[in-house]
Amino acid sequence: MRCLRAAMGLLLLAAAPATAAQAGDLPAIEGRIRETSHRIETREARSAQADAELAGLSGLQESARARLIDKTRALYRVSRAGYFPLAGGFMAMLSHLARLDRMRRLVLAEMDGLRRLTVQGYALKEEVGRLAGEIARDRAQLSALVEQRAATAATEESDAGFESTLAGTAARQIPHSGVIHTEHGTLRIHDEEDDQGSDGDDFTARRGRLSLPLSGTRGLRE
Repeated sequence: MRCLRAAMGLLLLAAAPATAAQAGDLPAIEGRIRETSHRIETREARSAQADAELAGLSGLQESARARLIDKTRALYRVSRAGYFPLAGGFMAMLSHLARLDRMRRLVLAEMDGLRRLTVQGYALKEEVGRLAGEIARDRAQLSALVEQRAATAATEESDAGFESTLAGTAARQIPHSGVIHTEHGTLRIHDEEDDQGSDGDDFTARRGRLSLPLSGTRGLRE
């Protein structure tokens, strides 16, 4: 009978560390879920902002392109005058050249502005695409974490129930037959010598000389 109690104690000692280790996993998983959810929200907000900036940038590009076309056409018309301003004298020629120079600078400025808007548009499109990929990966990770949380919670609940059953079984009087009926099934603990049809040695006489773990067969049956 002492052998049965010792075996029950060993079962409890073996089950307790595993349950404790698993219990520490659930808070960590919950923390990762919160972190991933926050990261998704942040990236989705930035993606929406980038989309809005890209939409506004498109209108700016169209306006800049239209201004560039108008100024380029005006420069072309003025430059076609050639030497006609010479008829107005030297001052008229200087005024014409200054006007051409001013119009060229305006055209170059419009070209530079359109180039910067185009580069900014490419950068926003690249950022939106990158964010979309990161959000997709985060969502997949969040789904896996939610499944892991459910599995871990189910495992902890099952282990807690089994540990409670073992603790209650060890606390109450163990039948002489060694067969214990629980809500999870039937638990039978017996010595290896019982399987061989031998009465075995008296465990009281063998006190202090038992090897650990105790040899014997064990099994769970529904």
